[in-house]
Amino acid sequence: MMGFRSGNHLIIGCAMVLALAGCQSQIRIEPTGIAQSPVKAADAVPLSKDRITADNVLHLRDQMTQNELAKQALEMRLASYQRQGFNEVPSDDKRMRRLEQIFEKVHLRTHLAKMDLRPVLIERDVFQAYTLGGLEIVFYTGLTDSLSDDGLAIIIGHEIAHIAAGHAVEQVSRDVVNLSEIATDEARLSGFYAIEAEYEADRIGLLYATLAGYDASKAAEIWETLGKIGHRQKFNLFTATHPPDEKRDIRLEETAKQIDHLHNSDDWRGDLRCNPLYCADN
Repeated sequence: MMGFRSGNHLIIGCAMVLALAGCQSQIRIEPTGIAQSPVKAADAVPLSKDRITADNVLHLRDQMTQNELAKQALEMRLASYQRQGFNEVPSDDKRMRRLEQIFEKVHLRTHLAKMDLRPVLIERDVFQAYTLGGLEIVFYTGLTDSLSDDGLAIIIGHEIAHIAAGHAVEQVSRDVVNLSEIATDEARLSGFYAIEAEYEADRIGLLYATLAGYDASKAAEIWETLGKIGHRQKFNLFTATHPPDEKRDIRLEETAKQIDHLHNSDDWRGDLRCNPLYCADN
């Protein structure tokens, strides 16, 4: 849910990354990023099929390369955390066990069920979570300790959705295009892209959590908790690239109503292909 940069790596944070309409919002998910921009030089840009919606998207870096770069960036970040006294919570800690249990349950209901994703929990009193677009998703204890299982599942879904939709790769690809010769004033991919990416992650993430059996209506709990713990000013999650809280909250409620029945579905694999949010089979 938060999108900010560390070196050449886009950090897509979640923490509420919620508004479930996010990372490229859609009710028929719009083509990632490009659909929102007047790219007249599109013929010069190589596009690929989105693994979720089958829409054309801009991916100039393969996922394996992204995984390795994200791993390297995270190792440096963890070393920095440790120097600051923010340590990684060990696997035998009950807070980590809880996170892993919910993470596994949601992970198995996503497009990346066969991918070796793993949660990383940092002992830090901040309401935040993020992914660098690789196989790891970072959570802070300030977030995990504040939310119910349903709320945490929704955030986990959001972060996995960022990876599944390839948002980090798309962001890097957008930057490459904007710096290239074909990026004329008319062809430049706009910053609105990042906001739409959040909306898409919100929507797909809520779908994942719902299919895993969690209550999508509890998404509102995240906003309430954020307000109660007083992090709205400190939590730089809703700045330039993030939609206003009210809009995300409204979209979350709308999405929850659309997919509420899916947690009772036996054919959840079919729901991932074609559901009220999008239909990749079309």
